[in-house]
Amino acid sequence: ALGRPPILALTATATSETAADIVRALGLRAPLIVRTSVVRQNLAFHVERTVNEMAKRVALLRLFDDEPGPGIVYTATVKKADELYRWTAASRIPVARYHGRMSAADRERSRAHFMDGTVRVMIATKAFGMGIDKPDVRFVAHYQVPDSIESYAQEAGRAGRDGRSAR
Repeated sequence: ALGRPPILALTATATSETAADIVRALGLRAPLIVRTSVVRQNLAFHVERTVNEMAKRVALLRLFDDEPGPGIVYTATVKKADELYRWTAASRIPVARYHGRMSAADRERSRAHFMDGTVRVMIATKAFGMGIDKPDVRFVAHYQVPDSIESYAQEAGRAGRDGRSAR
């Protein structure tokens, strides 16, 4: 109906198959596809090996102490996000939570508190993603394994967008 207007399609971490699907769905002919590396020199990646839930929580508290700036802790499930949120709040850390089973108003309140610095730590599922562009996130921790390498790259990439060092 619009004729053939210019089209710009953007995605942070599309696989080659997803990119091909986008081209097909939009009916693009010979599109210019720009891909850049997900490598950013200001991000440091670490694996903390733990033997049980308590050791994992101790390691998380150590991360909160080592990295005083804002951070995001991703969980794979709503149940774990709620549990970890309650535990972190009981540890007197300024924390919010975000997942798809919360009301829209509660999610927006949590997002706003994290973005404005009212809380330092966000415990979230991957629902906390689109539109989250807080430049001073100093750490992103994956408390549980994400569902894909693309999710991992997107979530990890939320750290250090200001160009300063982040974990």
